[in-house]
Amino acid sequence: MTDHRHGQHGLARMNERALEALGPWRIEHVILDVGLPSDPVGDRDAAEPAGRLAVTATSTAVPVGEGPPEVLVLDGRGLELRSVSVDGRRLGDDEYSVDERALTIPAAVLAASPGAAGRRWTIEVVTTAPLGGPADPGITCRPGMVSTTLEPQGFRRITYFIDRPSNRATFDVTLAGDPSLYPYLRSNGDRVGSGVHPDGRRWERFADPVPKPSYLFAMVAGDLVTTSRPHTTRSGRSITLTVAAPPDQIAGADFALDVLERAMSFDEAHGAIEHDLDELVFVSVPAYPDATEYHGLMFFESSLLIADPRGVTDDDLLLIAANVAHEYGHHVRGNRVTVRSWGQLTLKEGLTVLMGQNDVRADMLGPAARILDVLDLRRLQFPEELTIGAPPVRGGLSGTGDVADPAALYNRTTYLKGAEVFGMLRTVLGPTRWLDSFNEFVRRFDLAAAGVDDFLDVVRERAGDGVLSGGEPISTAIDGIATWFTVPGRPAISVDIERGDDQDEALVRVRRRDAGVADVSRHVSMPLVIAARDAGGRRLSLAADDAPPADEHLVMLHGSERSIMLRGAGARDAVVSALRRFSAPVDLAVDSSNDHLAVLVLHDDDPFTRWWSAEELKIRFVDAHRAGRQSDAESAMSALVGCLAQALDDDAVVGDPLLAAQLLAAPDEFMLGDRDEVIDVDGVASGLAALNARIGAALHDRLLGIAERLRSSPGSTDAAGIARRWLVEPALAPLLASGSDEAFSLAASMTACPDHTVAMRSLAQLLHHDASPADDLIAATFERWRHAPKLVDRWLRAQSGARRSDTIQRVSALAAGPLYDRGDRARVMAVWFPFATRNRSVFHHPSGDGYRIFVDALGPLLAENAGLAVRLVGDLLQFKRFDEHRSGLLRAELERMAGMPGLPDFAVGILGHLLSS
Repeated sequence: MTDHRHGQHGLARMNERALEALGPWRIEHVILDVGLPSDPVGDRDAAEPAGRLAVTATSTAVPVGEGPPEVLVLDGRGLELRSVSVDGRRLGDDEYSVDERALTIPAAVLAASPGAAGRRWTIEVVTTAPLGGPADPGITCRPGMVSTTLEPQGFRRITYFIDRPSNRATFDVTLAGDPSLYPYLRSNGDRVGSGVHPDGRRWERFADPVPKPSYLFAMVAGDLVTTSRPHTTRSGRSITLTVAAPPDQIAGADFALDVLERAMSFDEAHGAIEHDLDELVFVSVPAYPDATEYHGLMFFESSLLIADPRGVTDDDLLLIAANVAHEYGHHVRGNRVTVRSWGQLTLKEGLTVLMGQNDVRADMLGPAARILDVLDLRRLQFPEELTIGAPPVRGGLSGTGDVADPAALYNRTTYLKGAEVFGMLRTVLGPTRWLDSFNEFVRRFDLAAAGVDDFLDVVRERAGDGVLSGGEPISTAIDGIATWFTVPGRPAISVDIERGDDQDEALVRVRRRDAGVADVSRHVSMPLVIAARDAGGRRLSLAADDAPPADEHLVMLHGSERSIMLRGAGARDAVVSALRRFSAPVDLAVDSSNDHLAVLVLHDDDPFTRWWSAEELKIRFVDAHRAGRQSDAESAMSALVGCLAQALDDDAVVGDPLLAAQLLAAPDEFMLGDRDEVIDVDGVASGLAALNARIGAALHDRLLGIAERLRSSPGSTDAAGIARRWLVEPALAPLLASGSDEAFSLAASMTACPDHTVAMRSLAQLLHHDASPADDLIAATFERWRHAPKLVDRWLRAQSGARRSDTIQRVSALAAGPLYDRGDRARVMAVWFPFATRNRSVFHHPSGDGYRIFVDALGPLLAENAGLAVRLVGDLLQFKRFDEHRSGLLRAELERMAGMPGLPDFAVGILGHLLSS
């Protein structure tokens, strides 16, 4: 394997698009001397964190074009400038200009300096940089710790620099500080020196030989300890994997290291470049905004890295697994190959969700993990498309230049929908061409900057004159899918089967359909993976149009409609599945009979198709129930419980508990409601309650047996244990809805299970029901878990997500109580995320009390942590889609919120637009 550790970097590797994004100058090397403040660090409650950093930055600046040098403009924010020197000569005040946004050195000054002869200038800038709070960009101060928060544009708050992603530079960094305050010092790269200054400050020097953009610079200093283990790469090179964390957290680092090793091995086996430094460090940073892939030194909010040994649940472990895999996935997608402008963000984020997160989750949990990808998309990204200003996947109209506010692009559309669009490309290319394309893209743009269009150019080139099975050029499919990057909205399709007299033919008609507010895109192409079975579940090998007989066909829908003729023995009566593996991120409707859906639940070999078919039967029951169509409801329920009963006796399902859990799980009330132009809060809630009650009664004993086995579940962090415990909620929800005394007794006993996940999920299910002794359960479980913050967070979530009649009063009390801390991201999410984004029937109580307590908390939260607040407001922004009564109440709360002091400008703008339209 080629040694890519340092690679080659230069303008020769950058195409015209990247050169344009780079601008007239680049900085190719920077020496940073950072003096840490001598004031005690860590008073998070102080209005102004103590001290400033003394920063000397010595940069090598090189013009990009030919001819005389242009004016050099360096980005900067909030800095105190002490001096500027060019090629060793200190400039006078009249030889440069500085304002609140930039330091500017005139072209004439540069032309007169010695660097002009070799077209290479040394720019030394001496500044002091302010320390901000945990949510601020730049250098941040936390209890016992100083660290950076830089992506996307925080480096300009450390020193004056070309702070754009297309500029890559090598870094040589020296950190110096009082060793009693900063026992641990770390920056990117390899540690190459250390010592003690005459004044007693300890210094350590780090050299990163791999050029990186400024947003990937990182440093941390403070009271941290480490744990490490070796990792042998695919080529046999040994590197050290390290977790650094506050002393009281370090015992919980092993799970993250386990996942990291698995993610690295998986990535290496699938073509990615091995990690390029001798040590890879993951840092637990309390109250960090999220997680970031700084080169070789990755930062995580503590709950996204540390499995607290005092107690965690599988939900906490899965968050850690997803974030560790995602951030390491950026080693190539974003670090080795960065984006040339922020408008291209999905190039690194979408690709990384696809290959660095979803694929690793499937490697851990099996093929049924694809269902989790779809659920993430539905629960997180689909609602975003229904709110004001639903964005395209790629930022801006063309996605080729800078954007005014890069932070606005860090949304679920960029990440999750971006992953699905890249996934569609992977589907049409096939695994071999996809891997070949990805490898060529990395080879071509390694240690350079690129955009989505560069990736598409490589994909088209490597596809060549290849064709799909029906003879369609792959290049045509690529062009149609590429449109998804720039067109907002979510298409919807219907699949109808026309069955004539010929026993050996069936016509599959696929149509784009109007999905109201959900369908604002009309010009995209999508791959549909189609297969067929007979009524007994046996796979049929059929021809599709001009394609020869096969078990499965990939066909493209380019316009508003396409008809596919299936031919072969048994085609007329075939049971067709038309979106296997969720081959396109669309809403799907089918005219399949209930019996045909049951066949797919029982016999299909694609976990997504099995789950989707079971869910479609559940949706049909809910819709018929809320519309008063009793016979249709009974027909759907009969088919559903019949196939579920058989599936639970199927060895393949029993052996895949994640699949079994998804087959049993009820549809999400948000997905159900958002399909309609006017969201039917009450009808959906009533339908889901009836669905659970009927399944619980019909499958009572089977579900009771599943729950009974889970009651004694041993605690473990392995993937098999996590998958097995996924059954707790889908087994207990219908059991408790049936009203069975046995169910309530068993669920109550499960809250005492030594396995935290089983106990917590059992508590959450019990708290949905007014018949449960909530006060006793809440008090008893808190007494057991009060010592474990992560368990307390989940305990709070169980209450705020409960559908019982007194939930609003309980949430109000929790928000006013001693456990709630607006500065604690996990605690804020524990109280408000389940309530406002997962508990629609309670949040939208006709009294409006749910809205009032939420907006009371939201105003201050928006002023302090707007990014976190944005994750909670989806239904507020959809206020016009609710019934007249609820819409009026929501409007009144939005008007009240618009008048709150301290709201960020973007929030004021959104509210103003909503309320005026």
